[in-house]
Amino acid sequence: MKTVDFISLFIALNLPIIQNAQMFHNPAQESLSMESARTDFRKHPSDLFTLSSIHNVNMRSSEFGGYPVKNQVFYCSSDRILGPIFTSTAEEKKPLYKLYKANRNNQNLESPEIVGSLKKIHTGPICATPDEKYMYITADNIDVTGKVDRKPLAIYKTKIGDDFETENFVAFKFNSPNYSVGHPAISRDGKILYFASDMPGGKGGVDLYKVDIHEDGTYGNIQNLGPTVNTSGDDFFPWIASDGSLFFTSDGHAGYGGLDIFMAYTGKSGKFGNITNLGSSINSKFDDFAFVLLDDNESGYLSSNREGGKGKDDIYNVSLSTPLASSYELEGTLTDTHEDFKLEGVTVQLQNEKGETVAETTTDENGYFLLPVDKTKNYRLLFTKDDYLAETMDVSTNDIQLWKPISVEEDLEKDPNLALLVEVTDKDSKEPLRDVNVIIVDNILKDTIGSFNTGKGGVMEKSVPPKKMGEKISYDIILKKPGYVAGKKRFRSKVDKYGAINLSETLALEMAKIDEGKDLGKLIDLNPIYFDLGKFNIRPDAAKELDKIVEVLMDNPKISIELGSHTDSRGRSKSNQYLSKRRAKASAKYLKQRISNPERITSHGYGESKPVNNCVDGVDCPESKHALNRRTEFKIVKH
Repeated sequence: MKTVDFISLFIALNLPIIQNAQMFHNPAQESLSMESARTDFRKHPSDLFTLSSIHNVNMRSSEFGGYPVKNQVFYCSSDRILGPIFTSTAEEKKPLYKLYKANRNNQNLESPEIVGSLKKIHTGPICATPDEKYMYITADNIDVTGKVDRKPLAIYKTKIGDDFETENFVAFKFNSPNYSVGHPAISRDGKILYFASDMPGGKGGVDLYKVDIHEDGTYGNIQNLGPTVNTSGDDFFPWIASDGSLFFTSDGHAGYGGLDIFMAYTGKSGKFGNITNLGSSINSKFDDFAFVLLDDNESGYLSSNREGGKGKDDIYNVSLSTPLASSYELEGTLTDTHEDFKLEGVTVQLQNEKGETVAETTTDENGYFLLPVDKTKNYRLLFTKDDYLAETMDVSTNDIQLWKPISVEEDLEKDPNLALLVEVTDKDSKEPLRDVNVIIVDNILKDTIGSFNTGKGGVMEKSVPPKKMGEKISYDIILKKPGYVAGKKRFRSKVDKYGAINLSETLALEMAKIDEGKDLGKLIDLNPIYFDLGKFNIRPDAAKELDKIVEVLMDNPKISIELGSHTDSRGRSKSNQYLSKRRAKASAKYLKQRISNPERITSHGYGESKPVNNCVDGVDCPESKHALNRRTEFKIVKH
């Protein structure tokens, strides 16, 4: 493994540095196979890039860079033989890297020469403003007297054409003696300066930042590029392409080993998303860094310590088989439905018409995301976040325009984490019943949620599929236990709170013990079965009650009943006997037609022979007492 010399850009120059490439190894990279890394670069094939060494620039030591300024290219070179471990002290005053320039003939670099008389221990990388009047330079801190400050690196601004004398350097406002600031890159409109720093408060070791450049040359506030770009590792060497995309080097994103080059798609919106590994034709198992894409979007430069090079780090020409651009974009903002705050960390998946995920990103602290899309396509967006309900959105790019992102907005509902609390008791003793089989059916989803048993205290609590706040809910609660009448209760409501819903507050979740001779109608609280005076046809209100018996018989296939019909004592005894027989037979027929084993049902008409009180012939009774004798019973004869 070759030396990673450029890491010294973020270490105090007077300290010993261990620079073996293993120091950059990220275990997350092991999870990305060579094949999956190819597919990671979703918009282009893995043979998109062709590399060739620049022999007249690369030496036996180390070179990196390739920064265009007018018709020249600037790069960094060290004439020292740097090993895995080296010490740089101020007393030696030997430059680590000097700044060179060469004439650019297409991609070839000709007539390389050292730049000016920079009195620096280290210089580079650099970038030029779009008008090519000024240059931002990375260099060590050194004052105009030449005294070494022995502090980390800093950014300076100088006018192009001033021979790069130290006296002409203007220090960047955010330089610090306590941390490094370097690797400048500028947006193509000249309004934003990007840089790398290990300042406190970042996401990891070295992070990428940006700052606005005002028209008067002053600066705005520093902004970290956020967790979409920055990782717990090192993220540096930014470069802004002509289409506004960000290229950078990282050992924190999943890659092939060592340092890899990544691309973050963006546009005029200025937000970065969809971090993409550039694939196996440009990244290797060694360290690949300092990628520069020229304005033609078809060529550029790459630095690497891969095998086959001339020195420790070499500069390579990069040629693209097709121009690289991401001009079509989809952006959006995600908000909490009820609290109305922006949601950070939402995973956004872009799916094609086959349901395949073709791009993925996460929202930033402002709930914002940005994804590259193709024109005239139909997509589906899937939004997911812990403790929130997943949402989807269909999007068409038929009318999309270059550099005018399609904008979408979506509210995500916090997951109420619904659960149903069931407490089952014995109907007579009111004691809790354990080992009751509870089946929950979601009537809206038309799906059985599951089958569970009550535990100690007759209690069962289970989560149910998520619902939105205010959404209607309807569940059937089916109760089964040997020796008890199985039954069903329906719960209807709407979600108005988070957490568990105690069904026992609104439902009588009781089970009646089955004993021969008991009236099944009383066990299930059946309403009286009424017939018109002197008639035996089943009225609608009677049919409704009989349907309850049908349901119980279906839920309890071993129960057999005798359906008995009774009259009061008024009228002729013979007529009452005939009428009760016909009523019992009609009711039994209704039940038999609705169950699969009708032989379980027998019928008997008792007339006025079995009153429940003393209202017999010759006794004057009020209507209320006569009514008690006019009844239909469903006596359990077998179970």
